Amino acid sequence: MCSTIERVGHKKNLVIQKYIPSHVIKVDALYKNGVLLMYNYSNCIKMLYSAFGVSTKRSFYHNEPIQAELKRMGSEIGLNGFANITLLYSLEEKEHYLIEIDVRPNAWLYYGKHTGNDFSKAVRNYLNNDLSFIPHSTPQKISKVTLFSRDLTRILLTADYKDLIKWFVNHDGCWKYIPIYDKVLLKATNKHLRQIYADAINNKVKKLVGIRK
Repeated sequence: MCSTIERVGHKKNLVIQKYIPSHVIKVDALYKNGVLLMYNYSNCIKMLYSAFGVSTKRSFYHNEPIQAELKRMGSEIGLNGFANITLLYSLEEKEHYLIEIDVRPNAWLYYGKHTGNDFSKAVRNYLNNDLSFIPHSTPQKISKVTLFSRDLTRILLTADYKDLIKWFVNHDGCWKYIPIYDKVLLKATNKHLRQIYADAINNKVKKLVGIRK
């Protein structure tokens, strides 16, 4: 441990955290004045850039035991609105460790209908000052959801052609995550992916030129 710290160049304001063998857990929740209205509990399967980077594919579970902690957290902090909560689930201790709470909505909320938690219902309750908690509509179901734009970005940047083929053949019905219901969104998404592809090709060319030099 000491030899490792000695190799660190800047020791000022250094934070050291215990390594926890774990899964990265994401909880998307909606609160009204500290009261929990709805939440989604998911395990990150595919990530972009790093273990704590942008998630592109998640497996959603019904985790009822976590409800009590989420309700206590919202009440004590006074959460109001959407919250993205990152946890680590220790495989050895069977416990959750809180990493951060980010108070804003995210892209996964729009896919709630695929997980058994349609957040539009909770938003209506929020606007109507209805503090009723909405339980998971399919408590025994495990749903794997993939974000089209993010996952294609990951595939293009990492050249993960195996997963690209899955999109072409509609593996696990993944086509339902393509936003064909919104022409404006689909057009913007395709424009973004074309730029990512062009950048990826350009970077490859630069690397080849560098190697030849």
